[in-house]
This record gives sequence, structure tokens and C-alpha cells, in this order.
Amino acid sequence: MSEETVAQRVIRIIATNKKMAPEEVSPATRFEDLKMDSLDALNMIFALEEEFDIDIPNEEAAKMKSVDEAIHGVEELLKAKSSASN
Repeated sequence: MSEETVAQRVIRIIATNKKMAPEEVSPATRFEDLKMDSLDALNMIFALEEEFDIDIPNEEAAKMKSVDEAIHGVEELLKAKSSASN
């Protein structure tokens, strides 16, 4: 089995969080379309932090309004983490 991409992992986490099939979630999906409340958002942030072993600052989390923004936010934090460890 091939390694999941960051996007696939983020989508899987969001789908699991909302008790949906991953196929029902795309990068274009907005969180308001998923009827995500603040508790859902908090649980998603915790799940992303755990999955990727990163810390998502509150100001970054507040900017995430769609699946695509969450994917890009995680990718940027992973890049920053890898360059900090080099």
C-alpha cells in the first residue's frame, strides 16, 4: 500500500471527525458546508496535531475555513518543522 499524502490524511481525519466517508470530503469542501461547530473544529485541530506531530497555533487554526486551507496549513507547518530540525 502506498503512503498516504498529506491531503489524503487531512481528508481522512476530517471525514472521521464528521462521521462521513472520505469520498464525501474534497479539498474544495468548506467547514461551514460540513456544519462544523467550534467543538468539531477543536477536535479536528487536536486530531491533526496528533496525526502529524505538529502544533497548530490558534491564529493558524482560526484561518482554516476549508479542507484546502487545512491541508495547506498542515503542509506549511510540516515544512517549518523539517527546516527547524535541519
